[in-house]
Amino acid sequence: MNLQQANFEDLQAKYYFGTEAHVAAKYLVDLIRRKKGSQLATLLRDYRQQPIVAAREIELRAATDRLLNCYSAMEVASLIRFIPKLDEADFGTEARLILGNKLVRRYYEDFYPTKLPQLFRCRIDGAARDLQEHESNDANGCFLTFLDLDRRFMEKLEDGYFLRMLDSFVIEGYWFDDVVTLIEAPEEFICHLLLPPSERDARSCAIHEFSLFMQFCFDLRLLLAQVESQPLLQSAMWHHYSYWFDIIGDQLRERLGEALSRFLKWEPTGNKEEAVGTVQTYVLEARNVLTFLTSRKCAAPVETLLKNVSRSEGGRNSGKRSRPDGIVTAMNALQARFQVQTSLYGNVSGDDAKRIYSDSMATVLALASSLETLSVEVHSLVQRRKRRIDEAIESTARLLDQAEQQVVNANKTSDPTEAEAYVVGSDLSKAVAKSTFRAGQLTYASTRFVLLTADITGWAAVAALGASDEHYQKKAVQRFLQLVGGFLSDALEPFEGANKAWECLVAIRDILKARVDDMRAADDVITRERNYQTLVTLAGLQAERTALAIKEMLLASDEMHSPREVSWDLARLTWRERLDAANKTLGR
Repeated sequence: MNLQQANFEDLQAKYYFGTEAHVAAKYLVDLIRRKKGSQLATLLRDYRQQPIVAAREIELRAATDRLLNCYSAMEVASLIRFIPKLDEADFGTEARLILGNKLVRRYYEDFYPTKLPQLFRCRIDGAARDLQEHESNDANGCFLTFLDLDRRFMEKLEDGYFLRMLDSFVIEGYWFDDVVTLIEAPEEFICHLLLPPSERDARSCAIHEFSLFMQFCFDLRLLLAQVESQPLLQSAMWHHYSYWFDIIGDQLRERLGEALSRFLKWEPTGNKEEAVGTVQTYVLEARNVLTFLTSRKCAAPVETLLKNVSRSEGGRNSGKRSRPDGIVTAMNALQARFQVQTSLYGNVSGDDAKRIYSDSMATVLALASSLETLSVEVHSLVQRRKRRIDEAIESTARLLDQAEQQVVNANKTSDPTEAEAYVVGSDLSKAVAKSTFRAGQLTYASTRFVLLTADITGWAAVAALGASDEHYQKKAVQRFLQLVGGFLSDALEPFEGANKAWECLVAIRDILKARVDDMRAADDVITRERNYQTLVTLAGLQAERTALAIKEMLLASDEMHSPREVSWDLARLTWRERLDAANKTLGR
């Protein structure tokens, strides 16, 4: 057995078999293999929409969190090659089945977004295997310190009273505010702090754990400083605790800040000035540590890595990419056009001619980049909407099953009142099922509209490219007009206020047609090429605005508000930045 394998087995013993993680893995694998999607969706639902109250559900969700924590630790270890590659091991095969399930992914990507399990899924799928820090003794030493710190967190804090109260739980009638109030009374606070474990109630335990948590924060801050020269490892260590310092980070900072401020009201006896100074120094240092840990200063490296490997994963699975035909055709046409321009550029003479062709090459590169961004945003939207539609279908099926069972219960009971209640409940379940299914239909229709808009944007780019080529011009423009005047009206049908969108697209069509007419009338090469650049820019602006609008839709969905209108000014700014990047690529 080599050292890496021994390290893995130690971690597996601690995080997998040493917790309830293995129980969750067995249960989830069983549900996935037996295709119990409805049961899995119910277990891993968003508690903010439907509270978790059943004891069995609480246990299984806690075990699932331990399993995700196990995957998180394995990812940190994988980053520094502390353990071997797991994609072909039994552990990796099981993890791939669990983490790849759409309902489990919704749990750790959407409901409680944690990055390390996502990165570990990409790793065991093969997308992230070469993206890691360099192996070093320093990294391994710091990782062992991290493991010791995490062991203390798991043993003393993770299942304790303090963090659960901080996370808005009420335990034995006590809230977190009761702990804060107790801090104002120094003698009582110290009395609770010194109680032996057998005599502590929930509030006394929380007081004891408060000091342990603050010491943990100081130690974590020190560890993160020690690995500052290895930003990816530093980021991974921070993300391991992202639930506390990111997902509820603002809440944690605010509540602990309030608790710490109560220490400043203490009036110590004896050497009062020295004691007050000690308390003030501690509170200031503690606040600085909490501000750092909740600031997301360490977040970027892991998030950037995840974004890169997700794109790589999308490239390897390009057959699954939701890329409209218009964008695919446009990307191919752009590649061909750039090759033609490169050839022409090498054969022309004179500064003006070289400048005009170089400008055209830059606009082509910028448009290609813009369309690729649009493609990525479309794919993100479709994946998100697909999960939402699946949820609606599963919820509808669950509600209909519930309605059917209520009818069965009504027929079984001999109590007329109880039977009537079952019937009313069945009718209500059917009504909610109908509403849920309708919401799924509307989500599908709106997604289709976005796809068609992106498709038209792609064909607009094709038309713009073809406009400087008389042989292809007529076919490209006709295709664009056909799309605008044809099936778009079907996509708009379910929505109110569609006329505005329709008028916008018709205006784009008219402008494009006018530009094509201008180009036909132009006699000299420079005028035709400038008109061509205008066409490409127009297509680029439409692609930028569509991509920004999709991104705004996703953001609005995450933050639960109506999407804000994306201005053309923002699209122009984004296009300008993309054009500058294209010019830099060309060495201009």
